[in-house]
Amino acid sequence: MLLCSARAASRSCRAGGIRRRTAPGLPRPARRATGANLFLLIDDELHTPVPDCFLNGITRQTVIGLARDLGITVRERHLEPTELDSAQEVFLTGTAYEVQPVRAIDDRTYPVGKVTRSLAEAYTHLVRAPK
Repeated sequence: MLLCSARAASRSCRAGGIRRRTAPGLPRPARRATGANLFLLIDDELHTPVPDCFLNGITRQTVIGLARDLGITVRERHLEPTELDSAQEVFLTGTAYEVQPVRAIDDRTYPVGKVTRSLAEAYTHLVRAPK
């Protein structure tokens, strides 16, 4: 994840005596993982980054549609890394990932909650339903 890359760069800087929190040139907002899109459940709403510098993939679009069909509010906006502290659930989407729960990021842990399970089941049903 880009966020993880920034943290690894930050640790390397600190080890070298540099006190920067993020490496120069890395974008500040949390946007996506390598090959997957990021979703956070915050206060019963699903938050996902605006696709302004990454592919607005079919799996991402499908999951957004499924969430709305299930009555879940979806907010596409810029996310800050600090918002990971407020997330009740975190998951990734992508062609290879489909809907993949995130259990931990650094020292934060996340349950595989109702929304993540519901979207994973709905996505699986949609793509594996008999024709």
